[in-house]
Amino acid sequence: MELEIRLDNTGFPMVWMNSIGAYVQWLPITKIQIEYFLASTNDAIFDQVWYENILVSNARIAPTQIRPSNYWQIFTTNILPREAVRYANWCGRGYTLMMAAEWQQVYYEASNIPYDGSILQEVIKTKDIKERPKTLIERLARALPKAAGEFTLADVMLLRNGIMEYVFEDFDRNTFVGLGLTNPDFVGSFKRPEDPQVLNNPSEGRRMRNYGFRLMYRGN
Repeated sequence: MELEIRLDNTGFPMVWMNSIGAYVQWLPITKIQIEYFLASTNDAIFDQVWYENILVSNARIAPTQIRPSNYWQIFTTNILPREAVRYANWCGRGYTLMMAAEWQQVYYEASNIPYDGSILQEVIKTKDIKERPKTLIERLARALPKAAGEFTLADVMLLRNGIMEYVFEDFDRNTFVGLGLTNPDFVGSFKRPEDPQVLNNPSEGRRMRNYGFRLMYRGN
């Protein structure tokens, strides 16, 4: 299968998803990407203290340290949904969180695409991809748990067995829900990835060690 791939503003890959007519990040936002953000944003709340606080419950690891027992530590979690929106704004025009219905469509599409090694090769050989994201993606693919059934694009994109992901609840974009499925060795869950998890405070959220996000990009 030939994928349509582009790199985001931090050099990490995004893949075109026909179901929503947009590019979606190959993985949830990593700590490497947040560090690029911290180094360049003028938003005063995102300082070293802020970063140290979000690392408390999910410590940082380098791509070379990725193992089956810790791979979720590469992702940015313990973040608030409004902070995720500010990151998206920093990325530039066209970047945004998905709405719940869009995330579900992406999940269903990816779940019906069987995964094989050629897909990974397409991603890591994307033109202009740098060594850090390439190493991270390769190491992560080797560390992923085996699926109970057929291994699909949804598995390798960590739409399940990764982290929970903030999405907009609906078109109003004022409230948030969580979608996805956390690896049970990180935080146990008995829900299906495509079933929204309602937040206690849907307009603001709260810091949770297994909650992060990924963006979509729809150019104009």
